[in-house]
Order: sequence, then C-alpha cells, then structure tokens
Amino acid sequence: MFIKLIGISDLREHNQAQKAGIEVIHTGIKNSRGFSGDMSSSILERRMIIIREFKVSKQNVEVLSETINQEIDVLSNQFKKIFVNYEGSITNGIGEITVWLSIARS
Repeated sequence: MFIKLIGISDLREHNQAQKAGIEVIHTGIKNSRGFSGDMSSSILERRMIIIREFKVSKQNVEVLSETINQEIDVLSNQFKKIFVNYEGSITNGIGEITVWLSIARS
C-alpha cells in the first residue's frame, strides 16, 4: 500500500510539472510578439497515444490554458501520467500552437 501511495504522489508531481509547461506556453503567447516551439517529435520517440488536441491562438489562450489544466487534473484523478507536447508558432498575434496531451503506450 505504501508503494502505491508513493507512485500516486510521483504521478501528481509529474502532472503538475506538465501544467507548468502549459503556463510557459500561455505566458509566451500572451505576453510576447512571437512564440514558437516544436516538441512533436517526442510523441513519436516515446510512442505516445494522443488523447486530446488543442489549437491555441492569441485570441483563445486564456480559455484554453484553463481548459487544458482542468483536463490534466481530470486525467490525474484517473491515475494517468500526462505528457504535454506542442508545435507551431505565433508572430504578432497571427498563427497557432497545437498542444497535445498524451499518455505513454502500455
């Protein structure tokens, strides 16, 4: 039982760190003229299963950041270890970042 509780604690810490990554994306899009990134290759490298996809723009960053964080909380409560990946760019408010929530393939 003790080992299981440690595992749950590690899972929650991991998922909280992933939420910190969402905050980086949120801040980058909201407060700068340009934001870009490409973390999509790690989905293939780790053989991930994409469970949710979000198209984040300067116009919807507030709402989607909150939605993504809520989704991570829901999945954490289901004991799923979440990985956040993203790609795309926004320059002068134009463009979008695709954010994926993924889980490891069993």
